[in-house]
Amino acid sequence: MRQKRFLCLKGILFAWLFTILFAGGGQQVCFAAEENIPQQTVYDDAAILTPEEIETLEGELDAAGEKTGWNILMLTTDDTNGKTTQEYADDFFDAIAENGDGVALLIDMQNREIYISTGGIAIQYLTDARIEDILNDGYEPISDGEYEQCLSVMLKDVMNYYDKGIPSNQYEYEEKDDDVTPVEYVITSVVLSLIPGGIVFLVIVLFCKLRTGRYKYDANESGTINIKKHSDVLVNTVVTHRHISENNNGNDSGRSTVHTSSSGVKHGGGGKKF
Repeated sequence: MRQKRFLCLKGILFAWLFTILFAGGGQQVCFAAEENIPQQTVYDDAAILTPEEIETLEGELDAAGEKTGWNILMLTTDDTNGKTTQEYADDFFDAIAENGDGVALLIDMQNREIYISTGGIAIQYLTDARIEDILNDGYEPISDGEYEQCLSVMLKDVMNYYDKGIPSNQYEYEEKDDDVTPVEYVITSVVLSLIPGGIVFLVIVLFCKLRTGRYKYDANESGTINIKKHSDVLVNTVVTHRHISENNNGNDSGRSTVHTSSSGVKHGGGGKKF
């Protein structure tokens, strides 16, 4: 009787241990599978890319992400849900990116704009001038309807500037809010409307004084003029000329203009209509 009980307990213990080991092994397999799932990097919500083009871009993004350690995303959309192109790109990046360092390349078909959103350390690499160059390179292919080529070209430019490093004169400039309140608008309008009237009034007053003036100054009787001759003699004088270069495009090559997204995250970036 005791032997039967011992065998029964032994069987229960064995089954319990087997269950634990099997469950633990199953969890390890599950976790390993989750770790091997690649992160999505191309989000073609506007359906303007072919499966082959998406696969090609994903390969380029994987290589770029492995080299930089950044989150680099490509997005297309035909509906920004009432947001501006900038707001849509920033919010999408904040929701998807695992950390704050990286770039989102967006094609906004609704607003006909290509946009680059930068975050974290990428803000320092991609200054305003560099972003403008990237957008200009992406403009030509997208104008011809070459969406995959546009994204690929912009990514290559991003990697090119990554290899060049952070500019030595790089600095951040916080974008100012230029919105005017209704009260400020009314005050400004009133002041501006009074300026022309004030000028006209002063002109009339001065004109009337000149017309009614009775006093005349006799220069022959009261005035004296002393004329002295003066000359400068330059001996062994060297005249030098310095050329001051003019910045035609008005861009500061080291400036990175930043703003804050709806989630409170600092971003750089810029866009170009097509």
